[in-house]
Amino acid sequence: MKKFSSDKTLKIFKTKKNFKIAQWKKEEDEIFLEILSTKKRNKWKLLLNILTNKSYNECNARYRFLKNQYTKGRWTKQEDEKIISLVNCFGKNWKLISKVIKNRLNKQIRSRFTEHLDENLNKSNFSLQEDNKILELFSNFQNKFRGNIFKHYFINRTTKSLSNRLKFLLRNRIDISDKFQWNV
Repeated sequence: MKKFSSDKTLKIFKTKKNFKIAQWKKEEDEIFLEILSTKKRNKWKLLLNILTNKSYNECNARYRFLKNQYTKGRWTKQEDEKIISLVNCFGKNWKLISKVIKNRLNKQIRSRFTEHLDENLNKSNFSLQEDNKILELFSNFQNKFRGNIFKHYFINRTTKSLSNRLKFLLRNRIDISDKFQWNV
C-alpha cells in the first residue's frame, strides 16, 4: 500500500458534479426504437455503442417512458366516466382497469376513484360531532394522526379529508363547542 506524505492531500470523497438532465432528440428516439424493435441479441450493447453520450440508466429510463407513455396531471371527464364504468363492470380490480386505461398507472386510478369518484364518499361539511370525534381521537393517539385508525370511525370520509380537517381545526385553534353554541 502506498503511503502519502503529509503535504499531499488525498480526496476521499467524490465531489458533486452538476449533472444535466439528458435531453433526447427525435433522431435519438427514432434510432432507439428502431434498434429495440429488432430481434438482435445484444441490442442494448449496440444501442449504447451508437448513443455514446447516453448511459445505460438513461437509456433504460427512456425506454420505460417511451414504452408506457403514462399521463400525469389533471384528469379529464372522459377518464372519470371510464373509471366509474369499469369499476361497475370489473369491481376494484385496479390492475385490470389500468390495462384498459393504458395511459394511467393502477395506483393513479385507485387513488382517483377512492378519493374522488366513489359514490359512497361523504363530501358534505363536517358536523360538530365529527369535529369533536376527530379531536378526541387525535388526543387519544398522543397527538398523532393515524389515518387508517381514523378511517374506521369515519367510514365514508377519505383519509385526506380527515387529515385536512384536523389540520384546519388545529391551525385555527377553534373551540368547537363555543363556535356552535350560539347556532343551537
